[in-house]
This record gives sequence, C-alpha cells and structure tokens, in this order.
Amino acid sequence: MFLKDKDFLYTTFRGMRHLLPQFFRKSDGSPTLLEGEKGIFVQVVNESGDTPSISNQGGNDGLLSNSKGILVGSQQLDFNGSSWDRRRNNVESVLLAAVSRTSSTTTPIQTNHNAKGFVLSLTTSVVPANGETLKVRLLSIDPVTNTSRGVGDFDLGAIAVNTSAILSYYPGLKSSLSGLLQSENGLLSRRFMLQVIHSGASPWTYSLGCSLIL
Repeated sequence: MFLKDKDFLYTTFRGMRHLLPQFFRKSDGSPTLLEGEKGIFVQVVNESGDTPSISNQGGNDGLLSNSKGILVGSQQLDFNGSSWDRRRNNVESVLLAAVSRTSSTTTPIQTNHNAKGFVLSLTTSVVPANGETLKVRLLSIDPVTNTSRGVGDFDLGAIAVNTSAILSYYPGLKSSLSGLLQSENGLLSRRFMLQVIHSGASPWTYSLGCSLIL
C-alpha cells in the first residue's frame, strides 16, 4: 500500500514509514527523472473511465466502483554525459535499402547506446558478371574530431546473386574473415558508420541490415 503525507508518497513496514526513492515528476509530456539512472513513475488513476485505468490494467482487483489507485511503472536510463538515454535491448535496423548502386556507399552515422557489437546481413539481388567484388568496412567516429577511421574490413569477394553474407563483430569472437560467414573480435564504439566498397563501377543491388547486440 502507498500512502501520502503532504507531497510525499511512502509505504509502511512493521509500523515504520519508508519513502519511495527517486520519483518522476509528471508534466504534460513524458515523466522527467529527478535524479539517478533508475526511477519509479507514480500516477493516480481512476478505477474506470480514465486512461490508463485500473480496470484496463488486468482487472479492478476487488476495488469499489469509482475508487482510486496508483499505477506504478519503472524505467531504466543511462547517463551519456549530458542527458539520459533509455536502456536498449538488441536492436535491428535497415542501414541500406535494396537499390541499384554503381559506387561505394556509406551509411549515415549510427549511435550505439549500450551494445558491444553487431551482426550484419548483406543480401544481393543483382550482381555484375565481370567478377567485381564488395567489401564492408566498419568506420569508428572520433569523439573529439568527429572524423571517421576504418577499424575492420569484411572482404566478400565476388559474392553471387541472391546470396546473404553474415558478418559478426563482437568482443571475444575468433577472427574468421573469409566466405559468407565472417567474424571479427572487437568492441563497437559509441558512434560508427559502415561502408560498402565496390571494386569497380558496374551496378549492384544489395541491402545491408544490422542487429546491435548487447
């Protein structure tokens, strides 16, 4: 049970009051964390009629009609030096859609919130017939100069049409840089890009997907 004394919510245990730590302050927008990287958002809700309500959270648990309750949710945040980031799980994204390309292509800068590495999937649908090759390069962004530097290459060679190459980059992996299943030992930086390097000017059609791995 949560009780209120002036502006403070607390619970009791064996007759002693215990304040609930690190509350969120509720505004018209999203809750704002007062301090710390973890917190509890507490909101008073009606038994029915409001959104959210106790009744749409899995039943009223025996509360009387039109009674009040407290909806409690938690959120895990990480401080990035200037603001708070939501904690992420493994995240998938499309870095390059499947379109025709005749020259090397670099992705936009990617922000890595709390992953250690990635698994890439490069899939071809059109390839040149003259033996031209592809290479995928990982570029790390320097936090001081904002310039990029190559830190790893995956050489795919003359990859066939309608073929997927799976490229893994993660701490502790055994380095294996040949064929369609490649891996490299490394730690992913906060900001990075990926570049698909063409050996010539013939048209390719391929996509590049990324799974960031915690």
